[in-house]
Amino acid sequence: MGSRSDSLLSIVQMPKEIPVGTMAIGESGARNVGIYATKILALGDPDLAKRIQKFRLDLEISAHETVAEIFHHSVAKNTANL
Repeated sequence: MGSRSDSLLSIVQMPKEIPVGTMAIGESGARNVGIYATKILALGDPDLAKRIQKFRLDLEISAHETVAEIFHHSVAKNTANL
């Protein structure tokens, strides 16, 4: 079996009552582990909960700005070709 099958089997065969957060390998996985752990800790820390909420909102705003920038660049490029 290939690595995709092994990964799928490791997820579907997890025993009950032992929750596991599955993350990617590498830099993106490491960042996601940090966010995941912070969200768990924030359950008992209202200040941390506000900070992680702000982080997520800032991330959402940044994503919207990036999409808008790409859209405007695409429109400008297509308009120039008319």
